[in-house]
Order: sequence, then C-alpha cells, then structure tokens
Amino acid sequence: MTGPLTIGSRVRYHGSHQQLHGREFTLLACHGDCPGCQDQDPDEEAPGRYFRLEDPDSGQGLAHVRAASITPLPHTWPQDAVAITIGGYHYRASHTEYGGSSGARVVHFHTADGGTGRTFCRLPDGPTPPIRLLDAAARRRTGAPANERTSPTMAITKIPDVINHRALLDALNSIRAEVESRQEDVDNLAAWSGEMAERMRGIAEELQALNVDSYTVGNMAMLGDLIDGQAAAADRYKNATDTSVTQAETAARTAHRNHGRIQDAVDDSDVPMANAPFYSAE
Repeated sequence: MTGPLTIGSRVRYHGSHQQLHGREFTLLACHGDCPGCQDQDPDEEAPGRYFRLEDPDSGQGLAHVRAASITPLPHTWPQDAVAITIGGYHYRASHTEYGGSSGARVVHFHTADGGTGRTFCRLPDGPTPPIRLLDAAARRRTGAPANERTSPTMAITKIPDVINHRALLDALNSIRAEVESRQEDVDNLAAWSGEMAERMRGIAEELQALNVDSYTVGNMAMLGDLIDGQAAAADRYKNATDTSVTQAETAARTAHRNHGRIQDAVDDSDVPMANAPFYSAE
C-alpha cells in the first residue's frame, strides 16, 4: 500500500474472513459505532486505524477492519477534489453543506462509484484552508456570490423605478416595511435555534453518562454547534435589520426635508410647473 487509504475508495479484501477474499467493497470510516470499536480499550484508540467495508450493491459488509486486510484499487479522483483529513481519516472532498457554523461543517466527499458521502467535521480553531476551499465549492454549485455561503432564494417585493420625489419616498417606505416584516421570523428563529442547540448539548451529556460511544455523542454535540451557527446568524441578521430600518427612516426624512416643500408647492399650485431655469435665482 502506498500513501494513506482514502475513504470512498474501492478496496479488495484479504483479511481473516477467507470466504470474502477477493471481494470488492467501498471503504468507509469506522467511527466507534461497531462492536469491535466499543469493546476496544480507550487507551488503545487510534483515529483512522480501523475501517468499515460496504458492499455497493447490498449495503452489507464488515466493520473494524485493519488497513493490512485490504488493498485499494486504482482510481482517479475529480480534479477539483480537495484532500482533507477528518478524525484521522483521509477524504477527497467535494463541498461543504449550507448551515455550518465557524466551529463545524458537514462535508460531502467523493466515492469511487461516482457518488458522494457525508461526514461531520469539527473546527475548534476555525475554518482551515481545505474547508475554505470546500466552502467556495459549495458557493460555485449554487451560483452564490463569493462573499456568501449558499442559501435558498427569498422572494421580495418589487420596488418600482424611482422617477420622482414621491416614488423615492414610496421606495424607502417599501424597503423599511419589507425589512420589518422579516424581523419577527428572524427573532423566532434565533430563539428556537438557541434553545435547540442547548438541548442537543444536553442530549450529548445524557448519552455520555450512559457510556454511549464517543462518535454518537460527538455527533449530537456537533449538531448543537451547527444550530448555534444558525442562532448567531439570526442575531447578526436582526442587528442588521435594525440598522437598515433606521437608515431607511433617516433617508426618507432627509429626502422629505430637502425636497418636501418643493413637492408641496407643486401639489398646491393651480398651474403646471415650468422648467427648472424659470425658478432659478440669480
């Protein structure tokens, strides 16, 4: 074997189960969710040391398999695949999934059969260079701007062209109303996310007290981190909407103060307004 085994590869088995010799499987990570991992002495745990094999047709296979029991088959990964190590396992990743926080991501990785798999990734020190590449790949997949992560499209009220003073005030009022109409939903999302993230961490602690395997406990804690990201984003959005509403009000007041008297005079006049030079003072 040359180089590290890559999760998602096709491998040929030649271990202790002789009836399976020569069979080909998809290589997956063994995250402590098999009897072999659970019976293992915690002091002997070595991330990335054991693997899970899955038959691509039946979905059945083997768990807790050593690297010495398998041989990887040659495969050419997509040119844009990103090499990344997560939990001691090596992947050729495709992109991250929308909804991650600064401390966690869901990563999609390539498999040799042309599909993709998913795994969780903790980021205690923030996004790494490979994660930033995968975030960028996620944006490209959805056509999102370079400074945004992927997000669903939200319909907004059509703002007509501003062709006069009245249209300007109408546009500013529409924008303010549009922003304010979303504040309650965002407040509810922030509150829900905060409560749900706390509950996920509580579940992780409850599972840990029951001696449930560390991978399952970690998944629950990571889910809490992901939902925390939602809460933080909702809070930032709420603060931004407050600023936007205030600015829209300021812009409307300024426009009316500077041009309102002129508009009022035009409205009160019995004759149509002449061209601007007619009213210019020398």
